[in-house]
Amino acid sequence: MLKKGDGSKYNLWSDSKDKKSDLMEYSKTISEKDFKIRHIIKQERKGKPVFIIDSENGGVDYLSIRKVDSNLRKIYKVKQADRAAIVRQLLTILEDASPMYLLKLDIKSFYESIDPGILLGKIKNDLIISKKTVTILQSLFDHKKIKRMNGLPRGISVSATLSELYMREIDKTIRSFSGVYFYSRFVDDIVIVCFDNKDEALEELKLLLKQNKLFLNDSKQKELKLEGPKNANLGAFSY
Repeated sequence: MLKKGDGSKYNLWSDSKDKKSDLMEYSKTISEKDFKIRHIIKQERKGKPVFIIDSENGGVDYLSIRKVDSNLRKIYKVKQADRAAIVRQLLTILEDASPMYLLKLDIKSFYESIDPGILLGKIKNDLIISKKTVTILQSLFDHKKIKRMNGLPRGISVSATLSELYMREIDKTIRSFSGVYFYSRFVDDIVIVCFDNKDEALEELKLLLKQNKLFLNDSKQKELKLEGPKNANLGAFSY
């Protein structure tokens, strides 16, 4: 679970002997029955709360959450979309001769709208994640600073993984909509290429999101009509 730079980031070991000793101690601490995530700092960025796991206990909390995140990604095969790959796919679609519509949408307050209780319930009921992993994850959401807020905590790595798990079936359903030629999502940014039934597809999408307590940010919605090989460049239609 270690990454290059963790030693200096958390002001840890001065030599390899100290490193081995510290890591053995960390492993022992995390394995204790009463281990919980305890050291979290709350900040604010662009008007939204962001949480950071503090290094007060030498990075033990941070490493434990990193392990929880790794376990969830491996077991559930969670993988976040590649923004660059999405752009390449869109450029290929722009070369198509068929007239289509390109919709760029944004999910409002994405992380804050996802109920961690639903995700924890699913993970517990699936019975494929170790009890220790579930216990540490539960302790994160039971932390007093996170318990006071709605949704998934921004800034903590496992939130991105949990949001992808939450959206998995939603993404699959949207791709199955009649007339949807291409659909992709990068965190809260959605891009859809569809045929003439764009209004119908958009209404279906809004209804599906609403059923899952998610809503679009209308002020960030953009639409572009594609005219095959004669398409103008996307200009301000950034993704």
